[in-house]
Amino acid sequence: MKKNSALSMLLFFLGMSIMSVAIFANTLGIDQHAGWSRARIGLLLFGVSIILCAILYYRYLDEVHSVVRKIQAIAENLPSQYFILPIVIIVIFIYAWFGSSGRWSIWKSHTHYYDSLARSFLNADLHLPIEPDSKLLALSNPYDPMARKGIEVPVDLSLYKGKFYMYWGPVPALILAVVYSFFHARVGDLFLTFAFVCGIFLVQTILLLTIWNSYFRNSPKQILYISISLMGLAGPLMLLRHNYESAVIYEAAITGAQFFFISGMLAALTAMAKPSNARWGLATAGILWALAIGSRQILAVPIAFVIFILALWLFRTNAWSIKRTAKLLIPLGLPLVFGFASLGWYNWARFGSITETGLYYQLAGPNLREHYNELFSQIYIFQNLYNYLFNAMDFTSKFPFVFMLKGSEIPIFFFYSLPDVYNAQPITGLLCSFPFAIFAVVPFFILAFRRKSVQHSMNDRDPMHLNLITISLGGFSLIAFGLLMTFFWAGMRYWGDVIPSLMTLSVLGFWQGYHSVSHKPLTSKMYVIFGVILASASILLSILLAISTNDGLIKLIIRRFPFL
Repeated sequence: MKKNSALSMLLFFLGMSIMSVAIFANTLGIDQHAGWSRARIGLLLFGVSIILCAILYYRYLDEVHSVVRKIQAIAENLPSQYFILPIVIIVIFIYAWFGSSGRWSIWKSHTHYYDSLARSFLNADLHLPIEPDSKLLALSNPYDPMARKGIEVPVDLSLYKGKFYMYWGPVPALILAVVYSFFHARVGDLFLTFAFVCGIFLVQTILLLTIWNSYFRNSPKQILYISISLMGLAGPLMLLRHNYESAVIYEAAITGAQFFFISGMLAALTAMAKPSNARWGLATAGILWALAIGSRQILAVPIAFVIFILALWLFRTNAWSIKRTAKLLIPLGLPLVFGFASLGWYNWARFGSITETGLYYQLAGPNLREHYNELFSQIYIFQNLYNYLFNAMDFTSKFPFVFMLKGSEIPIFFFYSLPDVYNAQPITGLLCSFPFAIFAVVPFFILAFRRKSVQHSMNDRDPMHLNLITISLGGFSLIAFGLLMTFFWAGMRYWGDVIPSLMTLSVLGFWQGYHSVSHKPLTSKMYVIFGVILASASILLSILLAISTNDGLIKLIIRRFPFL
């Protein structure tokens, strides 16, 4: 008689749990309908299939292990890129399918702000080529939403001395201006977002592959493939939508900044790995980080932290020599100094102030001038913590089965009140939509409590580079998240400031956690299963939530798959 398999038992109980949820959905309050909906039937069949898999696995345990060992032997002899390339292609196809609402060749962008600004740059103008309504200019206070009621006004532009300006960073428009020197097609903000999202995924893939080959190449490659899939599908899809329409200017600025930041991290990592080319690598990182700040100015704070950590590391590796360190810091710092000077001039030329981005003159839904001192405040921290981390999703019996709920605007504690300007859009908390994020704490746990044997277990490589990446990504994520907590507007799109770095950190934590238990066969298997479950849940929830914001895509899917 065969020994009991821990995996088969786990699958059996998982299948039983899923069946129980389907059978008792009414009692649990998940399904409000008395009858058996298609979703409940599908969930029941899914549970039964898992139980059957558990039984078959238990019955044919030796045969399964033999086949798995043969497949692993073949896979281990193939380069990682052989399997990563198909994953990358599939993910980008999913981006294109989702961004086009399943129509592939038809892309509808709701805003063309960066396109307009690029054409203004080509005409040596800093204002947008959009003429304000004469009725708007005639108002004594056009920034009051009630005063301009009934007047058609572009969304969220800044009005100053009779001209429209943008408060978003100008770098994507500068890129378009260069492109327009050769091509003259109109590019909407949705196209920019799509390009940046694809770029983020590709750079993250290269970054993870570089770290994997340096520290984790002896681990099972399946972990790498799961991680790449997670990076592509858990989170980025949400940035291709803006509430219930295609991505607009906000998402274009956010994704552009993240693309340049992650690219800068890759350049810095390359510089550390090749000291002979460190100056060029650090100069490239400085340029990319300057472009990131030029796309989204609020990232100046978390990027400053990353630069500070990198500077400390350079001092340490150069025996605390100021002269040798300065030779490396100057190539890194010069592009940033030039970038800040350019942004200062850009602001001064438009608004007469090097620090004014146009936010004060913004024509927003609320009267921002009236609440200008309340846009950033510690009073929002508790409320934003709840909305960004814990706000639940709505489960329904209709496809896609999960929907985002509006964030709470009612104070969650009695000891504070919220200003009237506070607003929360539909949002799903991180712990609900991306449970894989719990692995982000693993690298810091290992940093604090690691043993020397664990420290040198990663292919006998010096762990200092990995520690630097961990601290940089962790600090960037925490500072960017902290800034969101003090902002008066809570929305799903703002997760874009945090998610790319947080996802990368979570994957590194997953890998490091596996290394720490790899000498225990049963524990390592259970750990991987746990990680796969969380990764699968994160991917599934992210995809379904992203679909839920696209009515056209929902209708298309139901039309092709009526059983849903």
